[in-house]
Amino acid sequence: MALVLLLGSLAREWLSVAIAGSLVCDANVGLSDAILVENFDPTYEAFETAARLRDAGIAPRVLVPIARSGEASEPNPVALVWHS
Repeated sequence: MALVLLLGSLAREWLSVAIAGSLVCDANVGLSDAILVENFDPTYEAFETAARLRDAGIAPRVLVPIARSGEASEPNPVALVWHS
């Protein structure tokens, strides 16, 4: 048990650097078919960023998942407020 704790404490710094490095996004943005915006955040920052990327020519369209109205195939009218 002591050996496992010792190895864990020695590897902690290396693991934290490796994990943090994998979470950093590369600043080089390539062209794409579409931009997917998840609407989890109540602010408009994700939508504004998607609009800037679309205007910069990164992708021709922005996709935003929206809820349907009950069993109907039509989308919820409230969800259609933001579109362009």
